[in-house]
Amino acid sequence: MVEIYLNWAIYDHPKDYPHNFVVRRWKLGDDGEPIPDQECHLADSLEEARKHIPLGLHRIPQQPGDDPVIIETWI
Repeated sequence: MVEIYLNWAIYDHPKDYPHNFVVRRWKLGDDGEPIPDQECHLADSLEEARKHIPLGLHRIPQQPGDDPVIIETWI
């Protein structure tokens, strides 16, 4: 099965990693719903977190309705 990745998101100290910034990749599940990839990257700063974002993606700042811990999304 081919995995389709939607985006990457940077989180500011989410509940599952309260001491870190977290970078997670999101993909489409078998049912077409977005799900987080099991792999994530931990960082001590926003600048360090951004180093885990692949080159060539575009930054989207936090949007109304986003979870408050989402700092930005990259597509």
